[in-house]
Amino acid sequence: MEERMVNFYRSFYGYKFTRIFRRPHQFQNTDKFRIEYYVYTPNKLYSLVKHNSGFHKCLISTYSYGIGPLVNKSRLKENTIIDRLFLDFDITLEGELSDLQKKLNKLREYGCNHQKVRQDEIKEKLRQSLLKDSLALKAVEEAKYFAEKFKESFDNYPILFFSGFKGCHAYLFFKPVNLVNPNLTISDFASRLKKYLELDTMDLSVNMDPVTRLSRIPYSKHELTGLSVVPFTIDTPYEEIIENAVKPEIELLRLENHLSNLDSHLINNETILLENQKIRSENLLDLKPPILNSYKNLDHRIFFENLLGWPARRYDYYDMYHCPFPDHEDLNPSFTVYEKIYICFGCNRKGNYWQFLKEYNDWDDNQVNTYLKKVLGGLKV
Repeated sequence: MEERMVNFYRSFYGYKFTRIFRRPHQFQNTDKFRIEYYVYTPNKLYSLVKHNSGFHKCLISTYSYGIGPLVNKSRLKENTIIDRLFLDFDITLEGELSDLQKKLNKLREYGCNHQKVRQDEIKEKLRQSLLKDSLALKAVEEAKYFAEKFKESFDNYPILFFSGFKGCHAYLFFKPVNLVNPNLTISDFASRLKKYLELDTMDLSVNMDPVTRLSRIPYSKHELTGLSVVPFTIDTPYEEIIENAVKPEIELLRLENHLSNLDSHLINNETILLENQKIRSENLLDLKPPILNSYKNLDHRIFFENLLGWPARRYDYYDMYHCPFPDHEDLNPSFTVYEKIYICFGCNRKGNYWQFLKEYNDWDDNQVNTYLKKVLGGLKV
């Protein structure tokens, strides 16, 4: 088992890499519990999975931040090797199953073995729902449908994994590419996939900041069900997927069999995205918000009205817009502007006017400062 898992991780992640392993938990009062490790080899990764699998989430950076431990840890993003995309398909628990998950998480706050009999009873009910009620079926079917469409456009199938609970994952592999703005490019691609293929179970939140995204490690066990993260194909019946998750057989992997030509598409699409972003930035510079004497008096509702126009909905204490960021759909307005802050309940971005200008335009502080001096006529920044 150990040798086969190490070989799988070697094929999937490489002989050497710099990735972050994380084991989040629900425990209370765990100041001495180490959550995060840097991993550089498949053997070290296997060791961490072996000691944490089934007890905690076993997560790892989707991307490698270079080769080996000599990478400057303060500059990880600059060394990111973009050679895959990670997509997540997930269903939302409702009713009794949602209540069971909450109860189990509550018990786990006091330890993985706290009221172990009760924890095991809940885990068994969740496992049974996967098989008897086909809990994850819709997510699995959508992932298979996506895989077929992806093969038609990009020559090879992605690698699909059952998550061990209520969803599944897809990894889209390609030759490493140098992207100027990988977060923008990847999130745009994911958003268009979801929209045009009508993938209801596809969770776009994992693509909001994909460079720092962590994903479940193949063949680790899910902490709430004890079922393993196992691969499947478009021909694998749902029942067989669940059976494999109960008793996994480690499969050998030849990554070259899954290499697609998505890399050229991403490069070409990024050129268009960056040009559109430049045009939006130029349009923003032409807007003239009212002159204010100090940023401390800046009412964000007035500021954003000048930038974005009349809000889709106006209330006594806040305004709501369709989110201006291009990387997610926002059919129902969720970009909410209060007097001192904005929050998008669709993509979870939040901050003040300064942070908005930085993120929306991909500016640094000096560029924001120049813009505000220009359009706010003497604003003290």
